[in-house]
Amino acid sequence: MFNLDKKYISENVETGGTTINKSGCYDVVISEAKIWKSENSKSESLNIKFNDLTTNKKAWLNLFYKGRNGQDIEFNTRHTTHLAYLLNVNPEDDNGGNINAFKDKTIGVFLVVKAVDLDNGGQGYDFSLQGFYDPRTRLTAKEKSENLPAEIYNKFVERFKDAEEIELNSNSSKNTSDEGFFPVNNDDIPF
Repeated sequence: MFNLDKKYISENVETGGTTINKSGCYDVVISEAKIWKSENSKSESLNIKFNDLTTNKKAWLNLFYKGRNGQDIEFNTRHTTHLAYLLNVNPEDDNGGNINAFKDKTIGVFLVVKAVDLDNGGQGYDFSLQGFYDPRTRLTAKEKSENLPAEIYNKFVERFKDAEEIELNSNSSKNTSDEGFFPVNNDDIPF
Protein backbone atom coordinates (compact mmCIF):
# COMPACT_ATOMS: atom_id res chain seq x y z
CA MET A 1 0.00 0.00 0.00
CA PHE A 2 1.18 3.54 -0.72
CA ASN A 3 1.88 6.12 1.99
CA LEU A 4 0.10 9.43 2.57
CA ASP A 5 1.85 12.57 3.75
CA LYS A 6 -0.08 15.70 4.78
CA LYS A 7 2.80 18.01 3.79
CA TYR A 8 1.82 17.52 0.12
CA ILE A 9 -1.64 18.99 0.67
CA SER A 10 -0.26 22.54 0.78
CA GLU A 11 1.81 22.22 -2.44
CA ASN A 12 0.64 23.81 -5.68
CA VAL A 13 0.05 21.75 -8.78
CA GLU A 14 2.80 22.20 -11.38
CA THR A 15 1.64 23.64 -14.69
CA GLY A 16 3.32 23.43 -18.09
CA GLY A 17 5.56 20.45 -17.38
CA THR A 18 8.65 20.08 -15.26
CA THR A 19 11.37 20.77 -17.85
CA ILE A 20 12.68 24.16 -18.94
CA ASN A 21 11.20 24.50 -22.43
CA LYS A 22 12.03 28.08 -23.43
CA SER A 23 15.33 29.76 -24.29
CA GLY A 24 16.31 32.37 -21.74
CA CYS A 25 18.41 33.57 -18.83
CA TYR A 26 17.83 31.39 -15.77
CA ASP A 27 18.99 31.63 -12.18
CA VAL A 28 19.35 27.96 -11.21
CA VAL A 29 20.50 25.75 -8.39
CA ILE A 30 22.72 22.81 -9.31
CA SER A 31 21.20 19.62 -7.93
CA GLU A 32 23.75 17.21 -9.38
CA ALA A 33 27.14 17.36 -11.10
CA LYS A 34 28.88 14.21 -12.32
CA ILE A 35 31.80 13.22 -14.49
CA TRP A 36 30.94 10.82 -17.30
CA LYS A 37 33.70 8.82 -18.99
CA SER A 38 33.21 6.81 -22.15
CA GLU A 39 34.00 3.12 -22.05
CA ASN A 40 34.84 3.11 -25.79
CA SER A 41 37.06 6.17 -26.11
CA LYS A 42 38.73 8.92 -24.11
CA SER A 43 35.64 11.19 -24.17
CA GLU A 44 34.64 12.81 -20.88
CA SER A 45 31.89 15.19 -19.93
CA LEU A 46 30.65 17.15 -16.96
CA ASN A 47 26.93 16.43 -16.62
CA ILE A 48 25.01 19.04 -14.67
CA LYS A 49 21.39 18.79 -13.55
CA PHE A 50 19.76 21.99 -12.29
CA ASN A 51 16.45 23.58 -11.36
CA ASP A 52 15.22 27.09 -12.16
CA LEU A 53 14.80 29.07 -8.94
CA THR A 54 11.59 30.75 -10.15
CA THR A 55 9.62 27.83 -11.63
CA ASN A 56 11.58 24.83 -10.26
CA LYS A 57 11.66 23.47 -13.82
CA LYS A 58 14.70 21.32 -14.52
CA ALA A 59 17.28 21.06 -17.27
CA TRP A 60 20.62 19.37 -17.75
CA LEU A 61 23.84 19.92 -19.63
CA ASN A 62 26.37 17.44 -20.96
CA LEU A 63 29.57 19.49 -21.30
CA PHE A 64 32.02 17.30 -23.20
CA TYR A 65 35.41 18.69 -22.25
CA LYS A 66 37.45 15.84 -23.79
CA GLY A 67 36.92 14.41 -27.26
CA ARG A 68 37.27 10.77 -28.32
CA ASN A 69 41.04 11.15 -28.62
CA GLY A 70 41.33 12.64 -25.11
CA GLN A 71 42.12 16.15 -26.31
CA ASP A 72 40.42 19.12 -24.67
CA ILE A 73 37.33 20.57 -26.32
CA GLU A 74 38.07 24.25 -25.92
CA PHE A 75 34.58 25.77 -25.80
CA ASN A 76 33.44 23.43 -23.01
CA THR A 77 36.73 23.84 -21.14
CA ARG A 78 35.90 27.55 -21.29
CA HIS A 79 32.41 26.88 -19.85
CA THR A 80 33.69 24.69 -16.99
CA THR A 81 36.37 27.28 -16.16
CA HIS A 82 33.76 30.07 -16.06
CA LEU A 83 31.47 27.94 -13.88
CA ALA A 84 34.20 27.21 -11.31
CA TYR A 85 35.35 30.85 -11.31
CA LEU A 86 31.86 32.31 -10.83
CA LEU A 87 31.10 29.83 -8.04
CA ASN A 88 34.53 30.44 -6.50
CA VAL A 89 35.19 26.72 -6.08
CA ASN A 90 37.93 24.27 -6.98
CA PRO A 91 35.97 21.25 -8.26
CA GLU A 92 37.25 17.79 -7.46
CA ASP A 93 35.92 14.34 -8.28
CA ASP A 94 34.94 12.40 -5.14
CA ASN A 95 36.25 9.25 -6.89
CA GLY A 96 32.64 8.25 -7.55
CA GLY A 97 32.24 10.75 -10.38
CA ASN A 98 30.39 13.34 -8.28
CA ILE A 99 31.56 16.96 -8.22
CA ASN A 100 30.23 17.98 -4.82
CA ALA A 101 31.72 21.50 -5.00
CA PHE A 102 28.99 22.41 -7.55
CA LYS A 103 26.07 20.77 -5.72
CA ASP A 104 23.48 23.14 -4.23
CA LYS A 105 25.26 26.19 -5.71
CA THR A 106 23.32 28.94 -7.47
CA ILE A 107 24.47 30.07 -10.93
CA GLY A 108 22.99 31.92 -13.89
CA VAL A 109 22.78 30.22 -17.29
CA PHE A 110 22.14 31.58 -20.77
CA LEU A 111 20.28 28.65 -22.32
CA VAL A 112 18.98 27.90 -25.82
CA VAL A 113 16.29 25.20 -25.87
CA LYS A 114 15.36 23.14 -28.94
CA ALA A 115 13.29 20.02 -29.61
CA VAL A 116 15.29 17.10 -31.03
CA ASP A 117 14.38 13.67 -32.36
CA LEU A 118 15.73 10.86 -30.18
CA ASP A 119 17.02 7.44 -31.21
CA ASN A 120 13.90 5.79 -29.71
CA GLY A 121 11.61 7.69 -32.10
CA GLY A 122 10.46 10.17 -29.48
CA GLN A 123 11.40 13.78 -28.94
CA GLY A 124 13.37 15.46 -26.19
CA TYR A 125 14.84 18.81 -25.29
CA ASP A 126 18.31 19.86 -26.33
CA PHE A 127 19.87 22.44 -24.03
CA SER A 128 22.66 24.51 -25.55
CA LEU A 129 24.67 26.50 -23.02
CA GLN A 130 25.63 29.97 -24.21
CA GLY A 131 27.40 30.86 -20.97
CA PHE A 132 27.22 31.37 -17.22
CA TYR A 133 26.72 34.51 -15.13
CA ASP A 134 26.65 35.44 -11.45
CA PRO A 135 22.94 35.56 -10.52
CA ARG A 136 23.44 38.30 -7.89
CA THR A 137 25.47 40.75 -9.99
CA ARG A 138 24.51 39.54 -13.52
CA LEU A 139 28.24 39.59 -14.37
CA THR A 140 29.89 37.04 -16.67
CA ALA A 141 33.34 35.67 -15.75
CA LYS A 142 35.13 38.24 -17.95
CA GLU A 143 33.04 41.14 -16.64
CA LYS A 144 33.70 40.06 -13.06
CA SER A 145 37.43 39.49 -13.51
CA GLU A 146 37.96 42.80 -15.36
CA ASN A 147 35.57 44.92 -13.26
CA LEU A 148 33.34 45.63 -16.27
CA PRO A 149 29.63 46.51 -16.14
CA ALA A 150 27.06 43.72 -16.62
CA GLU A 151 26.25 44.17 -20.31
CA ILE A 152 26.14 40.60 -21.62
CA TYR A 153 23.19 39.63 -19.40
CA ASN A 154 21.11 42.50 -20.84
CA LYS A 155 22.01 41.47 -24.40
CA PHE A 156 20.79 37.93 -23.73
CA VAL A 157 17.58 39.20 -22.09
CA GLU A 158 16.94 41.21 -25.26
CA ARG A 159 17.82 38.23 -27.49
CA PHE A 160 15.45 35.88 -25.63
CA LYS A 161 12.58 38.33 -24.98
CA ASP A 162 10.40 36.85 -27.75
CA ALA A 163 11.45 33.22 -27.25
CA GLU A 164 8.55 30.80 -27.37
CA GLU A 165 7.98 27.68 -25.34
CA ILE A 166 9.04 24.53 -27.17
CA GLU A 167 6.30 21.91 -27.33
CA LEU A 168 7.31 18.32 -27.93
CA ASN A 169 5.43 16.09 -30.34
CA SER A 170 2.54 14.59 -28.37
CA ASN A 171 3.06 11.24 -30.15
CA SER A 172 6.51 11.13 -28.61
CA SER A 173 7.38 8.26 -26.30
CA LYS A 174 9.02 8.98 -22.95
CA ASN A 175 11.37 11.87 -23.68
CA THR A 176 13.42 12.20 -20.53
CA SER A 177 14.63 9.79 -17.93
CA ASP A 178 15.03 10.45 -14.25
CA GLU A 179 17.05 7.25 -14.00
CA GLY A 180 20.55 8.44 -14.81
CA PHE A 181 18.80 11.70 -15.73
CA PHE A 182 21.34 12.78 -18.30
CA PRO A 183 19.82 11.53 -21.56
CA VAL A 184 22.50 11.36 -24.21
CA ASN A 185 21.57 10.99 -27.84
CA ASN A 186 24.16 9.06 -29.88
CA ASP A 187 24.71 12.18 -32.02
CA ASP A 188 25.73 14.13 -28.90
CA ILE A 189 28.76 11.97 -28.14
CA PRO A 190 31.97 13.21 -29.81
CA PHE A 191 33.31 9.73 -30.71
